Amino acid sequence: MNRKEALEAYPNLRCADLRGANLGGANLPETFKITRIDFGGWSVCITPKETSIGCQKHANEMWLRWGPKDVRFFDDGAEEWWASHQKTIKTAIREIMQ
Repeated sequence: MNRKEALEAYPNLRCADLRGANLGGANLPETFKITRIDFGGWSVCITPKETSIGCQKHANEMWLRWGPKDVRFFDDGAEEWWASHQKTIKTAIREIMQ
């Protein structure tokens, strides 16, 4: 398969807005887990390997290590937001990683 065929066969949905999409017939492994959490300010999307919070996407291991001071330069208010929500998000990351 050449590059063009590969791109057509496997579309890149990285920036796709799938709100409202019906993925009922999606062919995902039974063990695949994903969760989405919306707290005031930023949306959170957690997969088994990485988590996106707002426009920040990093490996789950990094999010699990970071405290409020580590994220303070991500955006205005990030330090305070992470201080309030990190416990819940870290719990969700650990669950999705299992």
